[in-house]
Amino acid sequence: MLTGNALNIHLPPPLPASEATRLAGSTPASLAWKFRPGGLIMAFLAIGPLMLPLVWWHPTMPARWKIFWSVGIFGVSLLIVLACIWTYPRLVELYQELRSLLSEAG
Repeated sequence: MLTGNALNIHLPPPLPASEATRLAGSTPASLAWKFRPGGLIMAFLAIGPLMLPLVWWHPTMPARWKIFWSVGIFGVSLLIVLACIWTYPRLVELYQELRSLLSEAG
């Protein structure tokens, strides 16, 4: 049978705070999920340009990258809006043609 002394686990002493932060660095694993690249991409796919505050609140991203990503997100969003504007009249035309075909058939 095991006694209390047999279960002792010897761990090294904890690192000082400065040493621990130096070893951890600014790896993506140390960031909150919403600031990791995957989280930012998922936010853009879900809510589009409304996720820009997440880019600007990012704790370790340089300002140059924040501007770059903001312009890119704005550009992609603008292309999506322009594609919707271009598609709408064509869809209306196709639905009118479909309605006329259905009225002739029935």
